[in-house]
Order: sequence, then C-alpha cells, then structure tokens
Amino acid sequence: MIRSLLMLLLLLAITAAMVLVAWGRDVTLRWNPNPEPDIIGYRVYRGIDMLVATSATSAPASVETGDVLSLVAFNAGGVSDPALYTVPPPPLDRAGWILTASSEETAREPAGVANAIDGNSETIWHTRWGSPALPPHYLRIELPRPAVLSGFRYLPRQDGSPNGNVTAYEVEVSDDGITWEKAATGTWTTDASRKISELGLRSARFVRLWGNDPFMAAAEIHLIGSYEPTAPASVTLTPQQSPDMANWSDLADAPAFTVPLSTRQFFRLKIEPTPQP
Repeated sequence: MIRSLLMLLLLLAITAAMVLVAWGRDVTLRWNPNPEPDIIGYRVYRGIDMLVATSATSAPASVETGDVLSLVAFNAGGVSDPALYTVPPPPLDRAGWILTASSEETAREPAGVANAIDGNSETIWHTRWGSPALPPHYLRIELPRPAVLSGFRYLPRQDGSPNGNVTAYEVEVSDDGITWEKAATGTWTTDASRKISELGLRSARFVRLWGNDPFMAAAEIHLIGSYEPTAPASVTLTPQQSPDMANWSDLADAPAFTVPLSTRQFFRLKIEPTPQP
C-alpha cells in the first residue's frame, strides 16, 4: 500500500517538501510528512550513500549543486519508492545589481525599485499609482558582469494584497541592454507564493521582466545562475634572466615559466597586478 502513494510523495517532496532553506554546502532539508499510517521514519540518499535517517521531517545535511537526492519513507510494511530531488544552484549574488523600472511609487508609499533586492520580503517595489503609469510595465536588472542564467525567481508582495502581482509575464535577456532576446514567457497564479521561470542556460548581463497587469509589484527577485569568469586585471610582466636556472633573485616565490635560449640562459616571468594610481 505504501507504494501506491508514490505520486503523492513525489508531489509533496518536490513541490513543497524538500526545500533548501540555506544555500551552500550546509543546508537544512525539509519535507512534508508521508500520509501512510504508522510511518517510522525517513531516509535521504545521495546515490547509494545515506545522508539522513530520521523520524522527523527535517534534517541538516551537506549537499552540492547538482546532487540528486532520493527521499524514502518506511514503516513496518516496507519502504516507499523514492522521491527524487536535484539540488538547484543558489541565487546569484545581488551585490552590484542596478535596477530600473518603467516607474516606481515613492510619493504615496515607499515602494522604490531598490526594495525588490533589499532582502526584506515585507517591502515592495510598486509601479506609480494611476496615470500615466499604464501597462505594460517592466523591471530591468543590470548585472555587474555577464552571468550564465538558468532561472528567474519572483516573490510577489506578502502583505495579503494581490495588487501588482504579475500574472502574464515575459523575461528578456540582453548582452548590451539594447538588443533583447525573449528567454521565457508564461502565466503565474496571482497568489503570494514564490514563482520560478526556467531560462535554460543563457549568457546575459541584462534581464528584463515584463508584466501586463494594471500595476506591477515585487517583494523580492532573484536570478539563478553563476557569474562568468572575469578577465584578469591589468598585469605587468616582469622578466628576469639567469644563466644557470638557479641564480634567481626576487622571483623565487613565483611559479617558473622558463624559456631555454641558445645561450643557455633562461627567462622567467612573474605576473603581478599593475599598481593602481
């Protein structure tokens, strides 16, 4: 009988259950209780390795992005089929983000655009009240450098009002803020739950969320992905010459890059940051 509840267990585990409440390696896993009678406990596996064995519905664990976890419940009658969960990447660091919007309301309520990334779900960004702030509306993110993006997370306002909640939406991405490409489109429910839009794997520095409701609001927004490696800072190449590969002076602590010459002398280069004025 316990296996007959596989789909319910999957739904519980994937949509509302095994939620990572902290990002990084050390996290807390949470799941809803299995409704089968007389549940003794739960086990969470990564591959064949058991991470958690508990009678509770939460437990600390160490996981990495991309880990595939399986959750099983068991009682005296047997063990459930596993519910699978892939650990997603953490939200992109929001330091250095520049936000602009089609409008913001700052006169009749403190609902400026910066509220969408202030880390406080009780504050909101809201478009300007009334005319001329008519739809469509947008919220634009400029990242400090390009990133590879896989998802857009949108948290509607959490004060019980649906005013400004985005329903029909479109997400665009851009490398330069001028030429835009549609990355996702769809419809979100108007409740206060967190919304997620999958973007695939797209490289971009600019992201724009469009909404076509009379008003537009957001408590918090996040992007899922990782920053691309930055170009190295300006460097100075300091050459040093030695006739015997042993008589070096001030570069002894640097990894050697040697080029043999016909005169049996060698050059080693040290790469160091250029001093800033």
